[in-house]
Amino acid sequence: AETGKARHVLPHVGLVAGCFLADGRRLATTCGDHVVRVWDAGSGERLFSLDAPGDLLACDARPGGFLATGSFTSPT
Repeated sequence: AETGKARHVLPHVGLVAGCFLADGRRLATTCGDHVVRVWDAGSGERLFSLDAPGDLLACDARPGGFLATGSFTSPT
């Protein structure tokens, strides 16, 4: 925000990474709960969630609306 104040507190506990999608209106967050969440940056509303097979360590938005995440699963 231009004022430097938080606009929203997103309830994604254990946040590891975040990135804005190409349109600048959506934000993706990842954490150790094996879920990537996509939020409306203006309202703070969660738009959708995607499950992953392991802890999510990174996310990156690509042109065209693509979202890439990096995860791992501990060997058994």
